[in-house]
Amino acid sequence: MGNKEISIGLFGFGCVGQGLYDVLNHSEGLKANIDKICVKDKNKKRKIDARYFSYDKNEILKQGHHNVIVELIDNANDAFAIVKEALGNGVNVVTANKKMLAENFTELYNLQKKKQCCIII
Repeated sequence: MGNKEISIGLFGFGCVGQGLYDVLNHSEGLKANIDKICVKDKNKKRKIDARYFSYDKNEILKQGHHNVIVELIDNANDAFAIVKEALGNGVNVVTANKKMLAENFTELYNLQKKKQCCIII
């Protein structure tokens, strides 16, 4: 990717999602930006400004400007829908959802090959 800035769409803002946000926003020299975070609970207090949050997955998946989608949610079915759509759009994906991968590995592997993007675990 060279010196290109990485634009990240993040799904989930629990311990890992918050940790990723903190690392990226406090690392010097790293050109990565989380510009939108999709979460479920509209009423949960967050430590960052509400303008970063969305409650509609399509707001991130349909934007078309993200280099990477990071999926950090606990629901394997919802995670699969997110990852499948992102890969289908040719966007690289990082996921921590092992259950989702185990249940859908062949389909996701074939999709990433077809779209020439990758899924990172």
